[in-house]
Amino acid sequence: MSLGAGVQGFPWAGAVQAGDPVAVAALDDLPVWSAPFGQALLESVRLRHGLRVLDVGCGLGYPLLELAACLGPTGCCTGLDPWEAALVRAREKAWARGQAVTFVQGEAEAMPFPEGAFDLVISNNGLNNVAAVDTTLSECFRVAAPGAQLVMTANLPGTFEGFYQAFSLVLGELGLEDRVSALQAHREAKRRPAEAWTHLVGAAGFAVESVRQETFTWSLLDGTALFRHAALRLSFLPAWEAAAGKEAPRVLAALESRLNAMAARSGGLRLEVPFLCLSAVRP
Repeated sequence: MSLGAGVQGFPWAGAVQAGDPVAVAALDDLPVWSAPFGQALLESVRLRHGLRVLDVGCGLGYPLLELAACLGPTGCCTGLDPWEAALVRAREKAWARGQAVTFVQGEAEAMPFPEGAFDLVISNNGLNNVAAVDTTLSECFRVAAPGAQLVMTANLPGTFEGFYQAFSLVLGELGLEDRVSALQAHREAKRRPAEAWTHLVGAAGFAVESVRQETFTWSLLDGTALFRHAALRLSFLPAWEAAAGKEAPRVLAALESRLNAMAARSGGLRLEVPFLCLSAVRP
C-alpha cells in the first residue's frame, strides 16, 4: 500500500482533491498547520469599522471567518480560492455561524474584482502556492484601495530542516545523489526567504511596514506517525514522492526507518517551522 493511502486503504488525498464532502470535512479538522500562521496574521491586522476584506487563497475559511467574527456586522469579507470544494465547505460554515461572508471561485493571478475594492488584503500561507507570485501581488495591489493594508504569512526555507537533512542523507546512501537537487528545487520553489518576500511585495507597489519572523514546532512520535499524518500525506507527501522519483517507495521506507531511529534517540520527532508575517500598505 502506498504511503499516500489512508488507514485501511481509504484514498485520502484523492478523495480530498475530488471534492468528496466527507474527506473535505475531515480536512477542515486539521488546523495544526495553518493555525500558527493565522494567529500571527490576525494579530497584525488593523481593525476598524466598515473594513472591506479580501482573503486570497481562503481555502476552507480560516482565518477569514475568524476575522469576520472579530469585525462584527460592519465588516464586509470576501474569500477567493480556485478550489470549489473548499468554498462549499466555507460557505456552509459561514451559514451555520450566521456570517455574511462571500466566497468566490477564481484565480489569484486574475482576480474578478474592480480596482480599489478592498481596504485589507490577507493571505495565510497562500501566496507561496500560487502559480505566479509577482502577478498575484500585482493583482493584490490593483484591488487594494489607497491606504489599504496587506498582511501575508509564509513558511520560510528552514521549514522541516532536520527532516530534509535526513531525506538528503537517505538519497545519498541509496546512490540517488541526483535526486538531491530535485529535493532542493522543491524547497526553494515553495519557501522564499524573508528578503525575497520583502522585495516582491515592494516591487508590486506596496510599502512594507514590518516583517515579523516566528517559529513553531510540530511534534510527532516518530517517522511512522509522520508518514501517516493526514495533513502531511495530503500537502507534503506528493512532493516528496516526486523528488524521490521512481525509487520513491524504497526511499521513503528508508527515510521512515531513519526518522524512527532519530526519534528513539531524541524522545520524539520535532519539526521546526519558521515563518514570516509581513504587513504592508498601499500608498
